[in-house]
Amino acid sequence: MTTRSVFFMASHATKSCRATAVIAAPLLALTLLTPHAVADTATDTTIDTDQPIVNVDQTAMPNPQHMWSGGSEAEAEATDASPYARSAADRKPYWSTSNGKKTFHDGTGRTYLSPAIKVIDVSEHNTSINWAKVAASDVDAVVLRAGYGIDNVDKAFVANLAAVRKYHIPFGVYWYSYAYDATFAYQEGRSLADLLSKYHVTNGELILPAYYDLEDWTWTGYTDKRPSAPAAYEKIVNAFDSAMAKRGYTHTSIYSFTNYLNKQLASHTLWAKTTWVAQYGAQLAFTGNNATASAADKRVFNWQYTSQGTVSGVSGTIDLSAFDARLLPLGGFRDVNVSTPHAQDIVWLSSTGISTGWKGSDGTVTFRGMHGVVRQDMAAFLYRLAGSPAFDASKAKNPFVDVTTKTPHYKEILWLASTGISTGWDTAHGKEFRGGRVVVRQDMAAFLNRLASHMGDTSAAKWQPYGSSMFADVTDKTPHHREVLWLASRGVAQGWTESNGSTTFRGMQTVVRQDMAAFLHRLKDYLGA
Repeated sequence: MTTRSVFFMASHATKSCRATAVIAAPLLALTLLTPHAVADTATDTTIDTDQPIVNVDQTAMPNPQHMWSGGSEAEAEATDASPYARSAADRKPYWSTSNGKKTFHDGTGRTYLSPAIKVIDVSEHNTSINWAKVAASDVDAVVLRAGYGIDNVDKAFVANLAAVRKYHIPFGVYWYSYAYDATFAYQEGRSLADLLSKYHVTNGELILPAYYDLEDWTWTGYTDKRPSAPAAYEKIVNAFDSAMAKRGYTHTSIYSFTNYLNKQLASHTLWAKTTWVAQYGAQLAFTGNNATASAADKRVFNWQYTSQGTVSGVSGTIDLSAFDARLLPLGGFRDVNVSTPHAQDIVWLSSTGISTGWKGSDGTVTFRGMHGVVRQDMAAFLYRLAGSPAFDASKAKNPFVDVTTKTPHYKEILWLASTGISTGWDTAHGKEFRGGRVVVRQDMAAFLNRLASHMGDTSAAKWQPYGSSMFADVTDKTPHHREVLWLASRGVAQGWTESNGSTTFRGMQTVVRQDMAAFLHRLKDYLGA
């Protein structure tokens, strides 16, 4: 296989150490593999961060040409030092696509991941990459080799990083480990963190994790120090994670191959941190903690299934992997993926600029789909849906005693009032908008009906219900019942089918952001461009 890029860092060798949609898999209920949470300090590991790392000749450290050190798939044999395990029939895994959704099948024809994404890993050993062609291919994401050992940076990392950024290809990184103890591993983590920081890669930009590549390495003069016990590797991984977490990089995980995971890494702790596994053959045999896990906690691993893949834009062969599609964020939001309710509506909301979400300190942007929509945010959404019309708030009348220029979305609230879309509440102290109050579904119906009228639908204000209500919980006494039924008649609201077969609207239920995305998208489709 071609070497995968693990996180690698800028050199400080002479300095002191410094402190998922549904996964289809017959007979198993499977949960999404996510990178493990990283503690602030390494467990059961004592590291003197003021003591220099072992005095070694870094130039003598081999530059691994393959992600696992045994060689290419064509050279591999079914041995403990290789991820290759040939099936009796030598059937190969394959992909299928339906309605734009990719499904990955193992060599027996069984669905392994659906929906799935195709991932490649690249390094300096992939000597010629046309990234424009890669971006136009069926590759969904890339793992870049960052480096190996201590301060050994992959020579192509900077160029590859620039390319995936230019073409907006989601990416992760990997770092090939030569660590034989926790102190060495801490320096590997520090090396990767240095590198990522130098090129302004944030924790949030790493859509795929920073993988710690653990396998059976050889290194003249040091091979006899190579770890062989899971307990030793637990300390190594904890030290690497500690160094990364200290710099804010918590999106980490383990990569290895089946035989190594079942022997040298045979620890429930390490298995819990493993999300990417190499094995070349008809099936992935590694099961990790699934044998003792509940049905709900059984996991599907991201599978590197060949080193002999071909991809448009890459010369020669390349490693191919099938990853869970739920790892790939949609709409620029880290918490939105193919399994999120109304995912495509959220993507539309983002693409139109109606919602920008929240940006965290690490660069991660989230949508928070299950958060309730508050009235002041609703004002902004409706204003943007209407096309952000010219409106001078400084010249507008403010009818609300609880709205000031410091109120979030002050301008949009006054616009909402000026159009009659929101009238607020009359109180003894004056009219209130109550911007921090959540919006309930029946009030949302009124907002959307009035917005439609404002945007040119002359029938919206005049429409009257006829016949019986389609919703068992909506009567002529329900607040805004006319607007609720108008919303349903236009296909904007669909309601819930209850266990007794009836359909309900649940008018007093809070509108959550992912449902709001669907309401707004459907209304826009109804009104037309």
